[in-house]
Amino acid sequence: MLRGSRLGLLIAIAATGSVAHAHGPAPAVLEVLAVDESGPTWLRATVGLLRREPDGTWTHVCPAHWDGNDRMQAAVADDTPLVVSVEGHLGAADRCEPWTNLGAVRFAAADEDALYWIADGGELSLVTAEGTLGLVPPAIGAVTSLVASEGRVAVGGRLGVAVWGDDWTVWPLPDRLRYVRALTADAVYGSTAMEGRLLPERIGLTDGAVTLGPPADQLFGPASFAGEMRVFADGDWIAERGGEWVSLGADDRRWTCVATRRGATYGCSLDGLFRLDAADKPAAERVFSFVQIAPSPCALCEPDWAHFGGESGWVDTRASSDPDGQRQPIPEGCSVGGGGGAGWWLALALILRRRRRRPGR
Repeated sequence: MLRGSRLGLLIAIAATGSVAHAHGPAPAVLEVLAVDESGPTWLRATVGLLRREPDGTWTHVCPAHWDGNDRMQAAVADDTPLVVSVEGHLGAADRCEPWTNLGAVRFAAADEDALYWIADGGELSLVTAEGTLGLVPPAIGAVTSLVASEGRVAVGGRLGVAVWGDDWTVWPLPDRLRYVRALTADAVYGSTAMEGRLLPERIGLTDGAVTLGPPADQLFGPASFAGEMRVFADGDWIAERGGEWVSLGADDRRWTCVATRRGATYGCSLDGLFRLDAADKPAAERVFSFVQIAPSPCALCEPDWAHFGGESGWVDTRASSDPDGQRQPIPEGCSVGGGGGAGWWLALALILRRRRRRPGR
C-alpha cells in the first residue's frame, strides 16, 4: 500500500500536468544493429532498442518487452530483435505481443539474413531459428563474444577463436580476455586485454597468425573504412596497413562505438549516430539523434517512456523526422504514449518501478 505522502504526490503531479524537465545521464547510442539501403534501421541505446519508422522518426522498443534490463546485448535480423540479458528474448512480429523466452542464452549476433545465439544447456551450443548448428568447441575456453557475417560465425574465447562455416575451425591462442568484433574472408578482428589495457587484434584465418596493435585504455571497433580495418583508441584512429597497426592521428570527436554494416561505417557519440567516410580523419554525417525518438505504441512501455522520457525531457514533445531538427511541444490537452497524462506515468514509474540493472558487455 502507498503511504499517504506518496499517494498525495501522485495525485498532485497528475493534477498539475506532466513533468518534462531533463535530468539524469544523457542517453547514448551503443550499437548499430541493422541497416537497409537508406541507413540504420535498429539501434541499441542506453534506453533500450530503437527502430526507424518510414516517416523518419524512431520508435522506442522498451526494456519491459524482455526482463527490464536496459544494459542488455542485442542482435537484429529480418526486422526481428533478439535481446540477451539473463535469458534470451525473441521479438514478436507485432512487437506489442509477448516476446518468446528462449531460456539461458549467453551471446547473440546477426548477419543480414539470420540470427545466431549461444544457448547454455550445460554445454554451449550455436543455435539459429532453424535449429542447433553444433556444440561450441571447448578448446577455445571460456566464451567471451560472438560475431556473424555472410553465413559464417566467429566465437571468441580466452584460449582461442572458433569459426563456423559448414563445420568448426579452431585457432588456439594465448590465454587472454578477448572480444571478436568483425569477421572478414581472411581474418577475425577484435580486441584483447594485456596488463590492464586493450590492444587491437587480428587473427589470420589461413595461418592463425596474430597481429597486435598498440595498447589503449579505451578502444572501439575494429570497423572497415573502404576495406581498411581501423580502431578508435584513446582519441586516435589506428589502421591496419601492410601487416601492422599504424596511427592516423587524433580526432577531436569522442566516438563511443565504431562499426561497419552493409559496407557503410558508423560512429556513435553522445550527440547521435554518424556515417563516417574513409578519410584518415573521417568526415561525419549525422544520421540519427534523440530528437527523433518517439514513444512505443505498446501499453506496457508507458512506464518506461515516462522514466526515460522524463529524464531526457521527451515527455509531451513530438519527435522530429530530421536528426538535425528539434522536438516540438504536444498541443495542450494531448498526450503521447497511450493511456493517461505523461506526468501521472512519470510519477508512478519513478516511485513504484523496480528495475533490475546489470552490467552490459
